[in-house]
Amino acid sequence: MSKNFRKVKLISCENKAIYYVFSKVRVRNAEILYGDSRWVLRRMISKIRQPVLFWLDAHWDKELPLLGELDIIVRSNIIAVVLIDDFKVPGTNFGYDCYNGVPISDELIHPCLSGVKYVQLLPTNQHTVRGYTCIYLNVVPDFDKFILDNFRVINVGRNHGSP
Repeated sequence: MSKNFRKVKLISCENKAIYYVFSKVRVRNAEILYGDSRWVLRRMISKIRQPVLFWLDAHWDKELPLLGELDIIVRSNIIAVVLIDDFKVPGTNFGYDCYNGVPISDELIHPCLSGVKYVQLLPTNQHTVRGYTCIYLNVVPDFDKFILDNFRVINVGRNHGSP
């Protein structure tokens, strides 16, 4: 991402020393932080004053910080786009991750989105190998219309799926 978005402030978090050092050396135009992503998010979230993109991809280790990360973002009430990588996309052959036998899926993240205005998209690009989902939180009505007119939407509303 850092190669494609040179004018955007990028922040990445690594919880293993080897990945932290590797990222610090390899990624030049991003701030690389070391530590648990939930701790980093809690520290940073109150400082965010504009819409932000979160790319959540920390779900391959011994524990699953994904739900904690999503909960922190949702509770902040900021305007955000949240991408969750390695997500189970219904009706496709896209790859996805599991944690303790539970797929990274809509069913898993459902409780975190309760009571929140959101639009959730799934990829339709068959050139994608791994699945992902894109969640727009606290977006303005015109943006909702743009999304609904231009993308395949699986969930829209408040309290998960209600219009």
